[in-house]
Amino acid sequence: MNQLITVPEQMPEFILGGYLFRRMSLGEDRSAYYMVLSTERTECFIAWSLDALGGGNTRRRYTPLERTCWIGHQGQWIVFDDRRSFLGAFPPERKKEFKDLLKWKNFHFGVAGTNEWVDLVYATLRLLEEGGAP
Repeated sequence: MNQLITVPEQMPEFILGGYLFRRMSLGEDRSAYYMVLSTERTECFIAWSLDALGGGNTRRRYTPLERTCWIGHQGQWIVFDDRRSFLGAFPPERKKEFKDLLKWKNFHFGVAGTNEWVDLVYATLRLLEEGGAP
C-alpha cells in the first residue's frame, strides 16, 4: 500500500490517478480530502476511509475501504455509503428509478472499485438532473 502524506495548509487540492482531491469539511466530519466529481450543475464529493488494525509496521492489516458520497443537488445534500442509504436518499416516487440503476450497473457497494464508483456517481447525477429534484 502506498501512502500519501500531505501538509493541508500547503496543498488544498491535488490530482492523483487523473482524479481531483480537495481538502474540505462536510457535515460533521473533520476536514479531509474528498474526491471531486462534477457535471455542469451538480458536484459530488467522495470520502475515503481505511483504518489500520494492529500487527505493527510489518504485519499491518487494514479494514475494508469505506466510501461516503456527498452530492450537492439543488441546495441540499444527498449522502450515501451503502445500498440502503443510497435508495433512502431519494423520494419514494423515484426509488424504483435508482433501484433499477443499481441493478443495471450491477453495482455492489461492498466490492465496488474506484471505476465502478465513478460510473455510478455519474449515472446518478445524470438521473438526478434529467428527472428533476430528489
